[in-house]
Amino acid sequence: MKNQLWLTILLFFVQQISIAQQPTPNPATTSRCQNVFIWPIAVENARAEGSKVDVKRFIEAALSRIGGCIMLERDRLATLEEIAQTEAAIRHITQASKKVKTALRTAKAELVIFVSIEKAADGRLTINMALEEIETTQVVHTDTWTLTAEQSQESNLKESIYERVYELVHKGVKPPESPTIFEKAQKAKNDKKRIPQLCNYLDKGYKTHAKQAEQWLDNIMYAELRKSKREWFCGGAGVLVGTGLYAWGDNLDQKASELYETYERHTDPFDEVYLSTARADIFKQANRKRGGALTMKIGGGTVLLAGVFFIAKRISWQKTLKQGKKTLGISFVPGVETQGLVLAPVPLGGSIHVRF
Repeated sequence: MKNQLWLTILLFFVQQISIAQQPTPNPATTSRCQNVFIWPIAVENARAEGSKVDVKRFIEAALSRIGGCIMLERDRLATLEEIAQTEAAIRHITQASKKVKTALRTAKAELVIFVSIEKAADGRLTINMALEEIETTQVVHTDTWTLTAEQSQESNLKESIYERVYELVHKGVKPPESPTIFEKAQKAKNDKKRIPQLCNYLDKGYKTHAKQAEQWLDNIMYAELRKSKREWFCGGAGVLVGTGLYAWGDNLDQKASELYETYERHTDPFDEVYLSTARADIFKQANRKRGGALTMKIGGGTVLLAGVFFIAKRISWQKTLKQGKKTLGISFVPGVETQGLVLAPVPLGGSIHVRF
């Protein structure tokens, strides 16, 4: 009897250990996502009409990428889509007619995704999606996302929608962080290529390296904004000084030409034009002015090109700096004093004030 008691206790502990060692269910595999039907997409304004086809196509592509998700078989779609078009304006399964619900069940659809989109004048796309169970009419998850103008571009829209569909299917859980974004920032050849990668990482809301990425971006922006102010000044000064030197050289060149013309036209050294200055001295003056003009033109052209280089460099940096300022929330506040550039780091989503 005593041995049986110990054996029972031992079996109980073995069972508990076995349960404890079972892996934690992964949301990507446990989320119910079978036989999904995408309801005809509703558009909130005329600008969004052109995005409707792409949005549906990318939602389908996203579902095919997400493990465990199965789209409704295509041979069951034709009749169902035709019936759905008759009530395309509904936003929830509870609003569907009995005919539509019957068609969904006949097609063996289990889940339906309702989508509405709206496009702003600046290109930002707002997407509302709701995932609902057909049998119970329960809303599994619903959310609204506003994509940036960059995320809404056709080249980025597929990936942007994939991330939102993943969240929809997994009830708000973001897709696994892609390590390649931060790695790209680390491997970037220079800061101009690194800033967009860091902005992309932070804008996507990844957390693993968020503090490091934000501080890194903040340090780069601090240095680049200081450099930008200096190079704008150098570029402007270079253009002005270079233009002035070249104009001065051109003026000397004209005077040299006038002296050469006098020297060649009046070959007699005793001509009255040489009463104040000998003919040989006229020739020497012309040579000196021509040499000075050449020096001024070369120097002025070099300074001008240097100024143009700095200005072109700053122009090429504008988009990159604008993206970095938007991500960090930098604003420019003109000050009375001119004590140089002051940039104070603040938490992401705050406001950095730059004072001149």
